Amino acid sequence: MLTFNFKKLSLNHDVKILDIGCGEGRHIFGALEAFPSSYLIGLDLNKDSLDICMENFKFFEELPHKDKKFVLGNSYKLPFKDDEFDLIVCSEVLEHLHEYNDALKEIKEF
Repeated sequence: MLTFNFKKLSLNHDVKILDIGCGEGRHIFGALEAFPSSYLIGLDLNKDSLDICMENFKFFEELPHKDKKFVLGNSYKLPFKDDEFDLIVCSEVLEHLHEYNDALKEIKEF
């Protein structure tokens, strides 16, 4: 179940979206439905969750999208350029971090 409605966001359909703590992909798939021509990046600390997300994505391959990438990493040191994303999703992640303010400072750069 999604924790928010992507369709209520006023963004162009041609957007670059980062999902921090993507898990098995529920928000990536919600974003893909709302922004079908988007470029999607899912980032998670858990390789098993990323593997499941990539496996689940096969069911959505026929939908139009620019590209997708799944990255093993964490929110304290994001491997991206500053101001690279139009939308960053970080749902149900911060409460699991010991130093969530450090993560928020890092996320703010993007």
